Amino acid sequence: MSKHVIEDAKRCLQCKSPMCSKGCPIDTPIRDAIHLLLESKIPETVSNKACLLC
Repeated sequence: MSKHVIEDAKRCLQCKSPMCSKGCPIDTPIRDAIHLLLESKIPETVSNKACLLC
């Protein structure tokens, strides 16, 4: 993953008011997805309904 993608993902995890999670039409657990992506667990991200379709 690109360095700026990792930095942005980490910044998202620090968000105090994650409107992305509340506004997701398919209830994607975005914080869980970011954690999995940062751990390079791409297949688990998709299989755990943590896919980034929104």
